Amino acid sequence: MAGNIVTGVRRSMDIRGFLKNVKSNNGIKYVTESGKSHRLYIPAVRQITQDEEGNQIEVVTTVSEMHEVHEWIDKDGKFKSALCLAELGQECPFCNRVGAAWDIYKYRYEAEKAALLAKGMSEEAAKYEMEGDKDKKVGGKQGIYRALLDQRKMKEKKPYFYLLVAQFELDAQQNPVLDAGLPKFELKVMKLSEGRVEKLLKSLETCGGQLEGQELKIDYTVTDDVAERVGQSTTTVVFPQYAFTNAYAGLKDKIDAEAEKFSWDGIDKAFGELTVYTHEGATEMCDENFRSWDKYQNELKVNPNARYLEYNTQAMDKPALNAGGIPAPALGAPAGQTPAPAVGNVAPAPAVGGVAPAAAAPVTPAAPIAGAAPIGAPVGAPVGAPVGGVAPAGVAPAGVAPAGVAPTGAPISLTI
Repeated sequence: MAGNIVTGVRRSMDIRGFLKNVKSNNGIKYVTESGKSHRLYIPAVRQITQDEEGNQIEVVTTVSEMHEVHEWIDKDGKFKSALCLAELGQECPFCNRVGAAWDIYKYRYEAEKAALLAKGMSEEAAKYEMEGDKDKKVGGKQGIYRALLDQRKMKEKKPYFYLLVAQFELDAQQNPVLDAGLPKFELKVMKLSEGRVEKLLKSLETCGGQLEGQELKIDYTVTDDVAERVGQSTTTVVFPQYAFTNAYAGLKDKIDAEAEKFSWDGIDKAFGELTVYTHEGATEMCDENFRSWDKYQNELKVNPNARYLEYNTQAMDKPALNAGGIPAPALGAPAGQTPAPAVGNVAPAPAVGGVAPAAAAPVTPAAPIAGAAPIGAPVGAPVGAPVGGVAPAGVAPAGVAPAGVAPTGAPISLTI
């Protein structure tokens, strides 16, 4: 795609090099499996670094990196993601559009609520439809606002931790499959959200262990929903007397030696969100995604009755009247998106005060994981202490933008 800084690059490669490249990059991504148990070992490598006084010291650490990623839904309803350009020291067009995405969310929230009221629904009933059962994590009613949050045209940058692990091949009895007397394994890169890193570190703290050189057992629930599978997974620290790396002499050294040679080059082939766009390419993508909103904003300057109709596929010139004589908003949206009717006499969403569901708790903007290396850093970035105040993406109160990205004119509210 235009804007991708690697577009048009050609590399000569022999057939053996091709197979090695495919195996080491496209197949490097760790994948969860429904109803399966995985045994993992976290390689420990040695790295030369400096202490606070500038002295060179050798430390044992993991092979890991941290990157900040933007995720969004484009104008065709497709999920997209890319590396935040601020990580590379550049102005980030994705960051610049987060505020507008919250404005659209607020507009759609108010339009959806107005449509419910226009159907004759009471204020209390409409509020319940919008908010759902916010205190119930499982089995409760899903509020409309959650879909609107998920469908935002741009989301705040979110940190992800990329950790190299050795995944053992197991038989039906959960015993290791042997090759030349040692358990077979593959090096994989596990993508961890901030919340999942905290969950992992909490498991380690209960047994006084550390991540480097540790074996883990992860049990996944039976479900086709990947997010649910990860959220309901159980991570157990394997005690030394049961560890494969202790039961088989030379196994640990073999894995650690392979980890020492691991390269992050080409990792974006397995993790598309690490694709790096030029500033021009990112700007072009954002302008295209927000084209209808920008047009609406310009029309508002000369026509206070202008309406934002991007999520409305039906003509609004002659709205039908419901039983109460109130214009009934036309519903309709692109496939895969929650329809947000344009309401003839409803102004753009007001400031936060009248929009946010009462039960929604504010969340804290995600912070980088301490000690994780930025893109291009040497292999072996250490894992830091868990970051407090973690909140999963997409749970901000309806109509409330995170700090620093509040829509124009709206009061700023604070927000594995």
